[in-house]
Amino acid sequence: MIDALYISANGLRSEQKQIDVISNNVANMQTPGFKKSRVNFADVATAPAQQAAVPEGEAVQPADMRVAGTRVVSTITQFDEGEVRATGNPLDLAIDGAGLFELEREDGSLVYTRDGQFRLDGEGVLRSMQGLRLANAPQVPLEATDVQISAAGEISIRMPDDVERTVLGRIELALFGAADGLFAKGDNQFATS
Repeated sequence: MIDALYISANGLRSEQKQIDVISNNVANMQTPGFKKSRVNFADVATAPAQQAAVPEGEAVQPADMRVAGTRVVSTITQFDEGEVRATGNPLDLAIDGAGLFELEREDGSLVYTRDGQFRLDGEGVLRSMQGLRLANAPQVPLEATDVQISAAGEISIRMPDDVERTVLGRIELALFGAADGLFAKGDNQFATS
């Protein structure tokens, strides 16, 4: 009887985690740059009570094991491409393919995001909507009249007296061999593990 309660409790905890993740996915469907998550489960297996005392040197065979419920192994963020929507803001960006924007926090640490909503601050620095600096992005002169970012990530400007555009630099993306190793920090930001 106790085993049945234990198995049921494990299953309920696992399913509650699944419901929490699905609820978060639904609640953030319209959040720019949000990436949905999924829960991975594993069966919990135990040896039958009559085989608890296995002779030394012998192993319990998988066929002798019994399932004692499930447990959550991990919650993985799926970094698939999302829907691209026109916003009318020339500083709003979308990533076509793999990669994440690299943002610099106040303490100098780095976080990563697929949220491409950016703005220029009073010093000509590209910042996320949360105020984090886009790492390695060039500073835009305050007197620039037209700032554009090409599909290849090149930042170009036009100065008041210039006819030609000037390329300041390029936005670089961070690539990870195993992006599911990143962990969520909140506000669509991820950090390395």
